[in-house]
Amino acid sequence: MRSRKTEKRHVVLSSLVVALALVASACGGSGDDSVEGETTVVTAPAGDAVKSLEDVRGAVVRIEAEGTFDYAGEGTQYNEGSSGSGFFISPEGIAVTNNHVVTGAAFLQVYVEGEDEPRNAKILGVSECSDLAVIDVDGEGFPYLAWYPDDVVVGVDVFAAGFPLGDHEYTLLDGIVSKEDANGETSWASVDSVIEHTSDILPGNSGGPLVSEDGLVIGVNYAGDSEGQAYAIGYEEASKVLPLLQSGQDVTSIGINGSALLTDEGSGIWVYSVGSGSPADLVGVRGGDIVSEIEGLIPATDGTMSDYCDVLRSQDPDSAIQIEVWRDAEGHYLEGTLNTAKT
Repeated sequence: MRSRKTEKRHVVLSSLVVALALVASACGGSGDDSVEGETTVVTAPAGDAVKSLEDVRGAVVRIEAEGTFDYAGEGTQYNEGSSGSGFFISPEGIAVTNNHVVTGAAFLQVYVEGEDEPRNAKILGVSECSDLAVIDVDGEGFPYLAWYPDDVVVGVDVFAAGFPLGDHEYTLLDGIVSKEDANGETSWASVDSVIEHTSDILPGNSGGPLVSEDGLVIGVNYAGDSEGQAYAIGYEEASKVLPLLQSGQDVTSIGINGSALLTDEGSGIWVYSVGSGSPADLVGVRGGDIVSEIEGLIPATDGTMSDYCDVLRSQDPDSAIQIEVWRDAEGHYLEGTLNTAKT
């Protein structure tokens, strides 16, 4: 990346970095989100999947993501371990979780029910904007979950399964669907529609399943708020991207684990970490940067990832995308072009 000094914006972004220390943390290649010709998530036969709420436990995993992450006001945290949840969708070890749980980690340790030692896993594909990821856990013969086949309606009993706050003990919390079609725009994802429910969600539940009383997946938990409402990405939205992720492709992603930030001083996308070999990594973006422009657009002006993701959705996976970041440690802007040799 090359430096571009702009004194006025220098002051604004410097103030933004300071202000970020007071902002509360969230619950935790480019291209269109849709998969043309695909209508179902690739998974194992539903007839062999878990068939009871009690047996869901064996299909849910705890994920420890070890790596280096940069947090506003805290600086670089080396060998940091963040925790999330996930669940198997096939006996071969294919599991679903959130992008914000795994992207940028040096390695993953996955804890399976009944085992004291973790298993290794590799990331197959991620989507920043859908906040979904598919990983491949070492081994086979795992119990797995199937998707809820009926329409999700208000009042349906639901249960959030996972490992909140990184606790080693499996937790199952009950609730109901409180809204069928909630707004999915948040500071770390941009989803057209999500399921709102009343099961308690805490950091660590991210990526875990929201299941029915029969143990079927209603959604992928990814967010909760201070009002006691929680949110899950439903099958209709997940099915648009999971087949591509499972095949090894990234969707609406430049390879960052980040969050939209908005203060009186300005806006941008804070980068916690960057996936190795991703377009962002190859152009030189690193943890602690703030994406201040993408294709000439200043992102996060409404405090969400919406406009940032709209840019990614308008591009092909290998399109050249102009990006500018503010690097506070060096006190200047840097420019580059994704998917090219211009670093």
